Amino acid sequence: MAFAIAMPIVTEHQGPSRKVDWSAAWNEYRVPVAHDGHTAAQLRYCPFCGASLGPSLADEWYQRLYALGYADPGEEKVPSEFQSDSWWRKQPPN
Repeated sequence: MAFAIAMPIVTEHQGPSRKVDWSAAWNEYRVPVAHDGHTAAQLRYCPFCGASLGPSLADEWYQRLYALGYADPGEEKVPSEFQSDSWWRKQPPN
């Protein structure tokens, strides 16, 4: 899976084409879909081994930022820890 994310397919006339994207802030894996604009299909299982990729943290990301007073976190500049995986990796274990 890491190889698919790190090594895009390079097509001479199109440049690099991503196979799989990973949103670190949401811990979400996606397959880019050719469409006008940016769209992607979320992966819930590894396409190579079938293992669960875990839940998306997008809802929790938004809830935490709303609690901090952000009205529209998807459009506002948010703290740097919320632009990466550091906000959820620092959480104490349940």
